[in-house]
Amino acid sequence: MGNRKIKISWGLIPTMVAVIVIGVWGVPALVNKLTIGALSQKVIDKHKPSDGNEPLKTYQLPVVKTELPSGTGKAYVEAGIGVGYIDKPGLEGEIKQNIPLLKSLAIEVLATFNTAQVDDPTGREALALELAHRFNKALTKGTVEEIFFYSFLITDLSKIGGSENSLQPAELSNKIQSLQHEYVPGLPGGAE
Repeated sequence: MGNRKIKISWGLIPTMVAVIVIGVWGVPALVNKLTIGALSQKVIDKHKPSDGNEPLKTYQLPVVKTELPSGTGKAYVEAGIGVGYIDKPGLEGEIKQNIPLLKSLAIEVLATFNTAQVDDPTGREALALELAHRFNKALTKGTVEEIFFYSFLITDLSKIGGSENSLQPAELSNKIQSLQHEYVPGLPGGAE
């Protein structure tokens, strides 16, 4: 009775580890961590600068405005996106010429995120990595080495009583300007 051997199926151990990880982190966090790791490696592999000491030139794209799903419905997002790149002949001109395409790509990428993800530093890093990846697929004369956000505004539409939680630009602009909440610093009437 005391010499009973227990058979361990080594194939079940990875499954058990995955169940424990999902139980502790949750599915969204696991997907987020796996996505960031994969995107980081793609960006690192594809965009190794020729000289690590070479300074990056920067270019600010016009602000991108869109809606994202939030926990309470929809949110209005304005993102000021800048790109950092190693100066190569024709790249800045290509970026300027492709502003509509790059803005469209930014909106497509933003649409794959929700407000909780872009409001979190890890999620914002994943957003930046995915933007760099998508921009680099569109550009042919060089590569984007870094994405930075020079502004980022998230406004929960349910808190300002938007028409059926949808984006009505004129109405929304007036309501955003009249907000008196501390979660919108820097806007006229917001907490400083």
